Amino acid sequence: MLRRTSRAAEAEPLLQKVIESAPGAVDAYKELARVKMALNRASDAVGDASIAAAMAENDPDAQRLAIEVKAAKALESLGQGQGALAVQDLTALRDQNPELAEVRLALAKALVAQRQADAAIVELQKASDLDPKNAETLYQLGYVNLVMKGNPAAAVGALEKAVALDPGNAGYRTNLGAALNGQKQYDRAIAELGKVTAAPEYNRAEGWIYLGQAYVGAKKYKDAVAALEKATALAPTSDQAYATLGWAYFGLKDADNFKKAAGKARSLGYKEPTLLQYLGRIEAGEPIK
Repeated sequence: MLRRTSRAAEAEPLLQKVIESAPGAVDAYKELARVKMALNRASDAVGDASIAAAMAENDPDAQRLAIEVKAAKALESLGQGQGALAVQDLTALRDQNPELAEVRLALAKALVAQRQADAAIVELQKASDLDPKNAETLYQLGYVNLVMKGNPAAAVGALEKAVALDPGNAGYRTNLGAALNGQKQYDRAIAELGKVTAAPEYNRAEGWIYLGQAYVGAKKYKDAVAALEKATALAPTSDQAYATLGWAYFGLKDADNFKKAAGKARSLGYKEPTLLQYLGRIEAGEPIK
């Protein structure tokens, strides 16, 4: 329960005490391995998972966990700048366990880190077929299609399923909103992103930027300004936030504030030519019509 409620660190000493008092407690070894993976310590989890698998040779869960831990350990190579090694190790593990969705998901993550989007999509699709209720797999599938392939149409379905499986995940819902923007489904995007940004603890600029984009697309410019002012407060160096704010003021025919926002986007390195062309013309005195 502690692990599943983001309190894995509290669970570890409790499990260590159980193992000390009952060295043959297979379930304790399994849970300790899962706790260490939740704490991003897959290398430390290998021993616990291996002990559980050795003590319970006929326990499919223990055998599966041992493989999952190997996959998580291979992913640690990414943080050490060894992406190619991670792909190599996980490809071998996938070939040995082709029906294990978790291994294919780990391989896909390594492929994403290596910018191999097409190969990652193949693995994610297969992983989703093997385990259609895995929200992270569906999210990754949507993310790769949206961000790496620039294909929001292909992303929406997977992201919708991920959100349905894990409705409280702000990252999943934020990316669904971005994909809906890409499909010009602005009212739906506003509804999804509104749920994200309404959370009192939400403090990331992305949701506000995408919400502002959705409002601009829906021609609700005053609402867009309110959202984008929050975005620029959270991310004062985001050229995208200021550019979208510029378009909101353009929609309101507010030339002064358009020049301020678009000018700030330009100073931050924004390169999209349409906005910059309008900025140049309005700076030269042309009114917004």
